[in-house]
Amino acid sequence: MTGTWLLQRSVGDMRARELALTGRLMDAEELKQIGILNQIVPADQVLPAAFAICEQLAESPADSYARTKTWLYESLSDEITTVLRDAARLHRQGFKSGVSQAGVTHFLRPNVKSA
Repeated sequence: MTGTWLLQRSVGDMRARELALTGRLMDAEELKQIGILNQIVPADQVLPAAFAICEQLAESPADSYARTKTWLYESLSDEITTVLRDAARLHRQGFKSGVSQAGVTHFLRPNVKSA
């Protein structure tokens, strides 16, 4: 439930609805295109790319980052509290009804084409 809340804020309402309701998997290129991924790098370049970003961040004033992070977290705190409470309630309902277990079983099942 919280994943869909975050997804909605990342990709917009309509795309989040489509992805949440269909459960469609996406490849890296599509994830980058809609803004979930910032960049795609070859496996052997992951650490150098990550360190380059760390170096860039380290060059900026730490107190500015602290204020920005505080604002970002505080601006979400009331909303996320409500989202987490509602998610817990909805998860309990799903598990009580058996729908959650059936959904996980369906998701983990190999792709089987219907006759």
